[in-house]
Amino acid sequence: MVIAILFNSDHSSLGSYYGWPIKQHIFNSKILQVSGRHLKIGCGDLLFYSHAKSMNDIKQFAQKTLFDTKSQWINKDKICSCILNSTIFTWVIQNVTLDLTEKLHNYLIGFPSYLGIHEINFAYPYHLAFFRNYIGEQYRIIGNSIRIFCSMGEFEEYDTAEFDELKKLGFNDVDLEDSGARLTIFDDYDSPEHFQQIDDFITQTASCFKNGENDAFELCMLLSDVNPKLFNSLGAAVRATKHIQNEEDVAHVALSGRRYLEQLADVLFKPSDEKFNGRNVRKADYKNRIWAFIETSIQQNGEDKNNIIKLGKEIDRLVDLFNSAIHGSPNQVEIINGFADLAKISLVLITLQPMYAKDPYFAYEKRLLDFIDECLNDCTKKA
Repeated sequence: MVIAILFNSDHSSLGSYYGWPIKQHIFNSKILQVSGRHLKIGCGDLLFYSHAKSMNDIKQFAQKTLFDTKSQWINKDKICSCILNSTIFTWVIQNVTLDLTEKLHNYLIGFPSYLGIHEINFAYPYHLAFFRNYIGEQYRIIGNSIRIFCSMGEFEEYDTAEFDELKKLGFNDVDLEDSGARLTIFDDYDSPEHFQQIDDFITQTASCFKNGENDAFELCMLLSDVNPKLFNSLGAAVRATKHIQNEEDVAHVALSGRRYLEQLADVLFKPSDEKFNGRNVRKADYKNRIWAFIETSIQQNGEDKNNIIKLGKEIDRLVDLFNSAIHGSPNQVEIINGFADLAKISLVLITLQPMYAKDPYFAYEKRLLDFIDECLNDCTKKA
């Protein structure tokens, strides 16, 4: 799940620079690092004042943003006293568990400026706006490794002094990460509909994972990071499983699964008229193209060749599953399990080849190219 940790940024205990002492206090606890969870963190002020035209607007924003939530560990009196007099500073952490949330709350409850924690949902427009689109994402954490997000030219200007600060807080692996076009004007995956699709995927597939919704959420977060366009196709197909009632519905959903496999092949290995290891890899030969990608990537990475057979057989199984489902054979549970397995192997395959794992602009390519075309057309008209 996603949580927001709230602080009174004007509390006298913080001084004039509240970001650092809050960061220091949270990271010094080691709660996030010890959890071993793959976490994304955004930090910033809740910009109620910037988007309100009146005091009533501020109160409405606060009510809809802070109190209309599913799970809460908050001090409402403290929050209400801050809303009209102080700036509320927030940490937004993605991919936490209930147990981790409660540990953070119990640790922070003695911190003077702490106002509480509540669950948020990016499919809810107020949460999406104030807790994601307006504050962005700053860090990715896995254990004692931390990455600082940068995007589109920020690398050259970045002051690496923060590296030393984070190392003093116990992180032994600190580096920058290119977040691509995510959370820029080129990001078309920042709508409530996109995040509702993520919620639907988690709900539909949670039973397919050992740790239920926690594992499903992490998989969605990571797959959306590396290729949100591909995840959109998968999410749309999974959403349709909710409406399966007869063999025709099964066939329709299974066809979406096969189309997804074709799209996955397009991402991994472009069609060619030339054969690869004696097999056709044309547009229609999507299974062969995925096999070709697996063989090429594992050989380049110097991994055990048994992985080629293991991953290839899993692709064969999923192709057979969705092909047979087109004729109405598998039931709804088998289809949902198949989509969960598709998501798992998609993430494995996409991150198998560094050029895909480290190409955060791939999913935004069309939007970026359209923007360049518009700029060139404008220049041509002015000339």
